[in-house]
Amino acid sequence: MWHMDEYKNNLKSYLRKNQVFYKIIKKIINSYNYISLKFFSKSRKSIFEDIYVNNKWGDNESYSGGGSGLIQTNKLRAEFSKILVEYNIKSILDIPCGDFYWMKLINLNGINYIGADIVSEMIKKNIKNHSSENINFKVLDLLEDNLPMTDLILVRDCLVHFSESDIYKALKNITNSKCKYLMTTSYTTKSSNDYFNKNIATGQWRKLILTEAPFNFPPPIRTLSEECTFVGQEDKTLSIWEINSIPLT
Repeated sequence: MWHMDEYKNNLKSYLRKNQVFYKIIKKIINSYNYISLKFFSKSRKSIFEDIYVNNKWGDNESYSGGGSGLIQTNKLRAEFSKILVEYNIKSILDIPCGDFYWMKLINLNGINYIGADIVSEMIKKNIKNHSSENINFKVLDLLEDNLPMTDLILVRDCLVHFSESDIYKALKNITNSKCKYLMTTSYTTKSSNDYFNKNIATGQWRKLILTEAPFNFPPPIRTLSEECTFVGQEDKTLSIWEINSIPLT
């Protein structure tokens, strides 16, 4: 039986080779999801609770989705501790932390780690299974709650699921936190088949190239290629910016 990731990749590969059919199917699915999420969902919290409770990312490893599995985080796990040393990171806010699936394999000795998520049930499980003297979890809304001040805010695979207005709300809240660095997901390659930076309903997905309009981030001070194996996401990175350099308009 194929692993879900392999099945998805093969399906996407087939559809991309049949461009007319691919574009029609993608447009129908995106339109349906946009209407459903924008007009019939109660709140951001309910959207992501539904994804968690019903495992809508469809991954067998992690409730946080295929991007949190061991294959997709292999390069990240190999480099993450080095980056913490390079930038003298002593405290991290990881939001959303999801189910802590890959992060639990990182050596966090000497690091004050706070994992936060909007999904209460996931945080309860993390507290029960992973809390320690320097590893803590709490329920936080990235857009609305006061964020604890840390050296690094890690926002991986999150903004790609937010509407444009929600991204700006999140960035404003991150800036207000007075934290030093933001490490977040961004892509590098523009393609006619990629709806990069397109506005979506929160809960959908599209590529973000944060250095392009309308976000217009400056070049990151550090870029880590995740060596993603998902079809069409080979250019996925985790990139670092000094938070005081992030434009809000």
